[in-house]
Amino acid sequence: MSPRVLFVYNPVARGVPSLDRIRSAVSWLEGQGWEASLEATAASMHATELAREAARKEYEVVAACGGDGTLSEVANGLAGSPTALAVVPGGTANVWVKEVRIPRNPLAAARVIAEGERRQIDLGLASTEGRFAGGGSDRYFLLMAGVGLDGLVVGAV
Repeated sequence: MSPRVLFVYNPVARGVPSLDRIRSAVSWLEGQGWEASLEATAASMHATELAREAARKEYEVVAACGGDGTLSEVANGLAGSPTALAVVPGGTANVWVKEVRIPRNPLAAARVIAEGERRQIDLGLASTEGRFAGGGSDRYFLLMAGVGLDGLVVGAV
């Protein structure tokens, strides 16, 4: 059975690699014997749902194509699963991608998916309770979390 990868991209995010460049990464992986598919997000948190479903179907890898928001959503969908997280960088800030030195070129990112070394990463967990979160919720994060003014600034980027 071929290894499977799902590329999840946000079609309205700024700075996302063009669909043609993402498709070239998909084609390259298929040439390496991977079963690769591509899914566009339709709404907020859709990337989380897509990643969670891919993990449930035992995909080897889910690749977040976009910025910090898409990456965060995919990471939340994969948290606690054995499915690997990969990134094809886009977006405006890409703070985590810069920290771990992931290549921006989609073909280079595809090579990392096929040939790179898997590493376990730590996730932070932010939990809220009560009326401010509509009864409480949990969110995982990769690098940092902020509230108050920090959250407003991030929301404005």
